[in-house]
Amino acid sequence: MKTLGALALISISAVFALNAQDKKPKQVNATDANHHQIIQKAGLISIKHGKDSASRYLESQRILESEKRIRMRYKNHQHGSAAEVTELDLSYRQLTALPDFIFKYKNLKRLNLSQNRISRLPGRLKKLKNLEYINLSGNRLDTTVLKSPRLKNLKNLDLSWNDLAELPQWIKKFKRITALDVGSNGFTCIPKRIKKLKSLKTLRIHLSDLTDFGKNFKYARRLKSLREISAHHAGIRKIPDEISMLPNLEHLTLSANRIEYFSSHIGKLNKLKGLDLHGSALATLPDELFFCTNLVSLDLQQNKLKRLPEGISRLRKISALYLAHNELEYLPEEIGDMDLEAIYLYNNKLTSLPESFKNLSQLRYIRFDNNYISEFPAQLLGLENLTYIDFTNTDITVLPEEIVNVKSLELLAFKEVQIDPSNPLNDNYETLIRTLHDRGVALFPPRN
Repeated sequence: MKTLGALALISISAVFALNAQDKKPKQVNATDANHHQIIQKAGLISIKHGKDSASRYLESQRILESEKRIRMRYKNHQHGSAAEVTELDLSYRQLTALPDFIFKYKNLKRLNLSQNRISRLPGRLKKLKNLEYINLSGNRLDTTVLKSPRLKNLKNLDLSWNDLAELPQWIKKFKRITALDVGSNGFTCIPKRIKKLKSLKTLRIHLSDLTDFGKNFKYARRLKSLREISAHHAGIRKIPDEISMLPNLEHLTLSANRIEYFSSHIGKLNKLKGLDLHGSALATLPDELFFCTNLVSLDLQQNKLKRLPEGISRLRKISALYLAHNELEYLPEEIGDMDLEAIYLYNNKLTSLPESFKNLSQLRYIRFDNNYISEFPAQLLGLENLTYIDFTNTDITVLPEEIVNVKSLELLAFKEVQIDPSNPLNDNYETLIRTLHDRGVALFPPRN
């Protein structure tokens, strides 16, 4: 069989075999007829089925260009064979079907077909037995397509940005899938057919309208391997009681959902390590949250929290605590019992930090900028591991000389802070700044 490379020699006149004026086939010579036959066999142009020759020609040129780039990439390789190709990117090609040439890459593991016009997967795809990842985002798949090849080794499937209101029936053929992305489709709840994916570890269903978020959790509970759900920007208003049906969950991302209600059943997720509720509308936190003692990261930024419960200290494994953009006026002393490495407190209403911050011996990064704090927190000056301090746009007027004793300090940000030169406590301010600069500390604003 002739390769697609040979098609590069076909003239444009041979491709446009229909006369635009009379819409009747032109008379073509034997050579032209052979060219048409080659093109039709390659699946690039189909006059027989009445498809538009011009659009099919443009598609053929894009495919030829793709293959040319692949050849160029591997022509200087020691072997230079198709067996060397394990990844292929055919995104943004306006493809309506898979081009024939991809089937010669028998060792293909990753195939990117995103942002095309594909509505179904051909049965021949099963020839690519090593495929582990397919990206079909931004195509035209829908639930009316009932058939699909069986891909035994497929582990990661991206079906986001299609026309799916339910998972297709053929999803059950992909029994080894560990990661599935169905974001930005027509889902209003967890898809029912997810129960077929026994190996699934990660489900992404973001950019949706999950008004019935908890409806089908009874199907998800069958997935003993499920460890992560990402449903940001998904129209969720509450974390339902059904969340307790997923006891093996380790990471839950529900950011940008304007969540107001927070079920106390969250406390039953005792394996949870990461919880992201960034950009919600939470005014309070249930005490049961603090039963999730395996949490390592908790993101509560951009909510409406006015206080932080004392129970926060139970979360001893948290290394990063995100509390920025809330309405916090104070923090509990118990926060000093945690093993924090980073804490984000900017854009709140704090006037001071707890005295117990002096016990945060592992703290490396702190931001308390854009608050109403008027005195530099002395409890930070003895923290040996502190590398980053930002108190920009606060009411602090004196920079303590003891700041030079923070030996690990790498960055000090105090932009828009009005250091009072008339205050005797600032007599050595210039010397202090010079010392920090000479030591290699990055200063913002920078030293003149």
